Amino acid sequence: MFKLQLGDHVKDRITGFSGIIVSQCMWYNGCVRYGVQSKKLDKDGDTLTETHFDEMQLVKQKTGHIHPPTTKKGSTGGPRKAPQKRSDARR
Repeated sequence: MFKLQLGDHVKDRITGFSGIIVSQCMWYNGCVRYGVQSKKLDKDGDTLTETHFDEMQLVKQKTGHIHPPTTKKGSTGGPRKAPQKRSDARR
């Protein structure tokens, strides 16, 4: 399905942009795209925006050793607990 994996270090053949794959997307028409996050920071020390590329444009430079975090069953995957319904909530 996906030729590249989350955590792989890749470089775009056209722009030279390089980074780590942080997302994968397959479209209905068969187009496969990857979200790549740069390891570089901007002048203020903030991360650069994730950039998306077609699979054919990317060259794997190194197999990734970064694995997505595992979540507990029922978790939303975010850093906070899922919101709970208040017992006194109005309907």
